[in-house]
Amino acid sequence: MLTLALLGFSFMCGAQFTDDIESYEEGSVFNDTWTTWDGNDDGAQNARVSSAYANSGTKSIFIGEGAAPNGGPQDAVLSLGDGVSSGEWSVKWMMYIPADKSAYFNLQGSIAPNAIANLEFLSGNVTFNAANGTPGMGADDNAQGMSSFAFPSDEWFEVIATVNFNSGIYFFTVNGEETAAAPIGTTATNTLITVWGGVDFFAADTANEYYLDDVEFYSNPLSLEELSTADFLVYPNPANSQVNIYSSAAVLDISIYNLLGEEVLRAERGVSQKLDVSHLEVGYYMVQFSNGIDKKTVKLVKQ
Repeated sequence: MLTLALLGFSFMCGAQFTDDIESYEEGSVFNDTWTTWDGNDDGAQNARVSSAYANSGTKSIFIGEGAAPNGGPQDAVLSLGDGVSSGEWSVKWMMYIPADKSAYFNLQGSIAPNAIANLEFLSGNVTFNAANGTPGMGADDNAQGMSSFAFPSDEWFEVIATVNFNSGIYFFTVNGEETAAAPIGTTATNTLITVWGGVDFFAADTANEYYLDDVEFYSNPLSLEELSTADFLVYPNPANSQVNIYSSAAVLDISIYNLLGEEVLRAERGVSQKLDVSHLEVGYYMVQFSNGIDKKTVKLVKQ
């Protein structure tokens, strides 16, 4: 393992990087890994290294509303280097949110030269106990609507953000529970975001106070053999004229069958499709995903 002490992270086999925060001095941090929303090292937005809580070692990253002389609110961006644009990737971190406090993050598309220059929200706004109004509950206001999840206070828990470019989806795993998959977001000009460049950790409200530790960025090999544990997304459902279909696993065929078992529509080879269903009669259909070995079926309602 090659350790880069000055940058506070290390490269690992099978991982893009890890960061246990231990090599940083307490106080403001700004480097190639921990940058800011507008890319400026102004001390106010910067992530702050704290010894108040730690999952491992003695230090963690603190994000909070902030006040003089430390500055704030913190609006730190975890940079994923040049970003990734294919395959499936995850960022994992440990998180600590004190009781009666809140937290926020979102996934960013391109952050070159900085996040504010692009405003590419790959995910929705992910909140934990937003404004101290929903203790123990969090939400992601994504393109599908609202995905909710539970989380503990006053203890460290794991968060994993996963983006799958092959299927055009992202999802989160919070304290061991996976959220529903949602489609990757679009730019201000309504084009699909094609790169995952970072994670924005922002003090979004006055109750925000949270800590981050043991960060890891890594790729996930995609399996062609098993669909049993894959995520499938068919929306809108019910559908009128068009349906979006995504799979977190590689598939060879996507077919739609009526209740008589007749194939009424077949997609081209791939895992991400937008299908015209305007010609289908109103009723129930089955969307079948196949990789040549296994099959998975999802119900679709045409209205």
